[in-house]
Amino acid sequence: MALAMFAMTNRLGPWSWRRSSCSCVRAPTSMLASMLTPSRTYSQRAPLSSAPLSSSSSVSSLPAHIAGIIRFRGGPISVAEFTRETLQHPSLGYYARSEAASILGSKGDFVTSPEMTQIFGESVGLWVHTACAARSAKPQPWRIVELGPGNGTLMDDVLRTLNMLPDGKRRLEQCHVSLVESSPHLRDNQRQRLARFHDGVASVSWHAEIADVPHGVPTIVIAHEFLDALPTHVFRRQERDGAWREVLVDVDDRDGDADGDGDGGVDHGVDLDVAADAPSAGGFRYVVAPGATAASAMLLPRRLAAMDPSVRDRLRSVEISGKAMAACVEVTRRLRRDGGAALFVDYGRGEPYEASVRAIKAHRQVHPLAAPALSADLSACVDFGAMALATASANEEVSDEYRHGVRFHGPVPQSDFLHALGAGERARHLVSACGDDESAARRVYDGYRRVVETADEVASAGGDRGDAMGDAFVAATLVSDDVACGDDAVVSAALSLAEARGAPVRGCFENNKL
Repeated sequence: MALAMFAMTNRLGPWSWRRSSCSCVRAPTSMLASMLTPSRTYSQRAPLSSAPLSSSSSVSSLPAHIAGIIRFRGGPISVAEFTRETLQHPSLGYYARSEAASILGSKGDFVTSPEMTQIFGESVGLWVHTACAARSAKPQPWRIVELGPGNGTLMDDVLRTLNMLPDGKRRLEQCHVSLVESSPHLRDNQRQRLARFHDGVASVSWHAEIADVPHGVPTIVIAHEFLDALPTHVFRRQERDGAWREVLVDVDDRDGDADGDGDGGVDHGVDLDVAADAPSAGGFRYVVAPGATAASAMLLPRRLAAMDPSVRDRLRSVEISGKAMAACVEVTRRLRRDGGAALFVDYGRGEPYEASVRAIKAHRQVHPLAAPALSADLSACVDFGAMALATASANEEVSDEYRHGVRFHGPVPQSDFLHALGAGERARHLVSACGDDESAARRVYDGYRRVVETADEVASAGGDRGDAMGDAFVAATLVSDDVACGDDAVVSAALSLAEARGAPVRGCFENNKL
């Protein structure tokens, strides 16, 4: 039963509209949710509106493809499917085109924490080492899996760190490295980045889906900016009757007829908040379904029931990613079979979001429906409360394959997670190692500061609160019960493992062993 709610939304299509009448029929259309990738920041909020299709030669075929899906179905598609097509279409999607090889970095669309400072990856490497040591004092065959590895920078830093820690080389010799990546261009980047480790580990392999990764040995999973880019469904509470309806994406072909006559009862002109620097464009608009959809029937009731009433009652809209919840279920099942731990670091919090869907292009927010957004990174903040719910569901499953229970810890601010692992000590050492090179020391400090400063700290220094990553990002862990990580009362994502073996972890930084 654990995956029933999530899997069903992938088998049943949304309601489809017969534009010639006001009736709607149940149609077995395509999956409501699918896809994998990374994400970024948000600032201003602008209302959703509409505009003509873009004539940009580089992306016009993708808007035409999505519009064709909508017209073929006879009605709107979910925001989740719009995201999946935009990012994961096999030839036109954001991560399928050749430009995907250069989307990361200062000259690309976004920069992630591992690209900003080596301290981030080194800290994660210490967490991985601690998790391995907490499970087994002696090296044994194991697997490290990264979901959405980007350019391979994080895994590079993790493996480099493990190689320099006590027993690290021996552990790496028995380590199978598995990278879950759908983009062939990013896979090429990862191969080049990790080539130096191929002879020092048991194996390196690439997989399109989490389920494709082999089982059978204890596993450590890393997912940095992975969940936020999985397709998200958006639901809106209707003012007239309080009923919840799914927000969908439609072609904007009204030709000035904004009253919605003849469109099957679709509520036009949905005014959701969206983080963007520009009004909507691209020939699409948001509409509200006139009745229940598969996602609203399968995903929404359980998530609402699990919320604190004070949170649920104030919501006007809510975002739920069935695909992200299914990913957590898959990881939990793996840990229940093989043992180990998983680390998720992402934009998010322990409560749901109303309007966080966003698109990033050239380090700026653009409207998700705008033509530039169809060559941009689409993402939404992560509701870790829903991820904990998914983990609990997977823990309730009964199977002879399962040998372990799995605990969900966190989320905690990224700043707390990194500092618990000694990031401050490491930063001081790296700055000191720069000697008289002030520009190098400044780069080290600025990178460290970017990933640990909170919004209040940034604001107090006169900066933009939206630039803070220390509390915009949070960390959470899944830990199997064969990993000795202290009392169950320790629910901090960092302390669940780091504090259990605090001396070895902190000592590595304090003694400058890296």
